Amino acid sequence: MGLLARTRIALAVALFAIASAGYSADCISSYILLSERGFQPNHPAGPVAWNGSVLAVARATPGVPVTLSLYDSSLIPLTPERTVTVSPLGRSLKLLTNGSKFAVVFFTSSGTIAFQEIAADGTRLGAERQIGASHGVFNDQELDATYNPGADKWEVLYSVPVTADFGLWLTTIPAGNAQGAITDVRLQTFITSLQPTPRIAAAANGTIAVAWYRPNNDVNTYFIALYDQTLAFPTSSFVASTNVQLPTLTSTGNTFALLYQAPISGGTELRWMRFNASGAITSADARLLIGSGIDAVPVSILFNPTLAEWVVTYMDAAVGFVNFPGDYRIRRLTTSGALISDTIFTPDANRSVIPGRFPIATNGQAYFGSIERFYSTIEGSDSYLVKHCPLDATVKATNPTPVTRTPFTFTATASGGVAPYTYTWDFGDFTELRHERTFQHGYERTGTYTVTLTVTDAYGDKAVRTTTVTVVDTIRRRTTKR
Repeated sequence: MGLLARTRIALAVALFAIASAGYSADCISSYILLSERGFQPNHPAGPVAWNGSVLAVARATPGVPVTLSLYDSSLIPLTPERTVTVSPLGRSLKLLTNGSKFAVVFFTSSGTIAFQEIAADGTRLGAERQIGASHGVFNDQELDATYNPGADKWEVLYSVPVTADFGLWLTTIPAGNAQGAITDVRLQTFITSLQPTPRIAAAANGTIAVAWYRPNNDVNTYFIALYDQTLAFPTSSFVASTNVQLPTLTSTGNTFALLYQAPISGGTELRWMRFNASGAITSADARLLIGSGIDAVPVSILFNPTLAEWVVTYMDAAVGFVNFPGDYRIRRLTTSGALISDTIFTPDANRSVIPGRFPIATNGQAYFGSIERFYSTIEGSDSYLVKHCPLDATVKATNPTPVTRTPFTFTATASGGVAPYTYTWDFGDFTELRHERTFQHGYERTGTYTVTLTVTDAYGDKAVRTTTVTVVDTIRRRTTKR
């Protein structure tokens, strides 16, 4: 990248840091420019992964080897962009982590499947390996990949569309010895003109869930099967739906979730279902959301155990993607599926329509992902690395003498989201709502009251927190015997 491009990127980062200076220090939503239209080499940001201490960002540039950069949680670069593969990227780039090391899996420009393990400092570990080479190379092959914590293995799922090897194949690579022996097992056998769209996720106990299309009584149907580490046969299998489009599969460690798009009258909706490692459905297939107009397109789903919430990223196109893209949004839900918030992913309304194509990652407090606006093969893309801090709030109530007509001091704090914030207090006694950040309020009657604080950020995202206060008629004082 030339001096002018680097100067523009540095200036963009500095200006945004200045604009963000008033935000809470707990977690600051931000973004940085990683590739700029017209400046070469143009390496757009691709998938991201958080290994517990650093954020890895792979650059998805067709026709050239994959490069990788490392950042801290504040999006400060830790390493320069460096080449981590020998083969040039063709498509379907996956970036994985086992909590320490990283790995990339992708189709090369010649159609083969390449795998490369990467150290925590972003350097290559061993030689690049080829997956499924004995089966041949086909233009319509598909793949997915995951890290299996229960078996400490990288798992690569891919399709072979023709020849005697047709079906779904799984290659497993030891994460502790990526140059060691690998296994290559056919999981499913089928012949179909329909692309299988394979998806894979792994549970903490080593169980893997595999999902794919195949005809069922002449109806294209999406199936799910679970396997233990013997891979001999499915321990459980069931039909997900006949209306699955653009599926994505993830695991919480003990539970799996399938997110997908489904057609409805006049457009599409997002649906999801959850099941455990034994194959029992824990939350039946149900509507997750309808977009603001024609199209809602799923991008990724993950579970954040630190905040105990599900997180979905998606594109919301009011007039459909044929005409113009819509907002790239992030939707947060409780473990039971209740809505926490739904807001734009990027902390800049002017960039809300720049789409994300790859799964996001989390360090527990913030969500990280890439967004890209493609212009042409000659000009390249504008791409950004985004840190999204979910809006949060706390409530503090103090009163050394909580008797009637003696006011409590209520204090609100807000973090994440996009400042400025607005505050709404409901003191639980049918008095007027208040909108100050700190306010004193007394109660006319004794009793226990539920106080509700609603914080709203600049883009309309909301965080609701409650506390209770008890008001008595007198304060009993302890007497000391002499």
